[in-house]
Amino acid sequence: MLQSNEVDDILNNTDPQRIPTNLSDIKGFLEVLTSVPTLIPKKFSDSIKIFNDTIYFFNPLTNTWINSTPAPTTIAGKIYLSGTQTISNNTITAITLDTSEIDEGVNIDLANNKIIVETAGYYAISGQICWSQSTDAKNYKSYIVKNSTEIITGFSHASVTGSYYITSPLNTIIYLAAGDYVKLYCNQVSGGSQTVAGGSNYSYLSIHKI
Repeated sequence: MLQSNEVDDILNNTDPQRIPTNLSDIKGFLEVLTSVPTLIPKKFSDSIKIFNDTIYFFNPLTNTWINSTPAPTTIAGKIYLSGTQTISNNTITAITLDTSEIDEGVNIDLANNKIIVETAGYYAISGQICWSQSTDAKNYKSYIVKNSTEIITGFSHASVTGSYYITSPLNTIIYLAAGDYVKLYCNQVSGGSQTVAGGSNYSYLSIHKI
């Protein structure tokens, strides 16, 4: 088989005696030009090749070369509430996660405040809701759903009334199939409307494939 330096000599030389004529040399000539393996390997050590940082494996069952493009090394997503959000009394409400901070190998759906998984596997999921005001002796609920099923729940109980921050951190590990999504919800029974604080460190939802 022709080597790459021999191909260069042919390209730079018009001598017809140097032009490849047998089938093996012609295929080798094309292989170097196109940077794609074409020759059937004669031994196992020739069944793996690298062209332009892409690894190719030879499949002896089909006599074809397989392009092995690596999957993304990081699969993660994070969305958060950018401003404040008013939550009515005793009303289940999805947090308006309207800003994306991390979008690697997932489908961020800001219009519906959710992260959709594209690759099946186990994921570490975390979320938090930060209430920027509180009412004494009242409960505040935060939870994450997988599709429509509640998968982790947190409660906070206010001991004072006023502009005091209350947070409900949520953390879990769960299997997600491709197409599954996660969302962040809340509820509160203070007797009136309450405010959720915005910001990527206050009210957010994130996932990371492990």
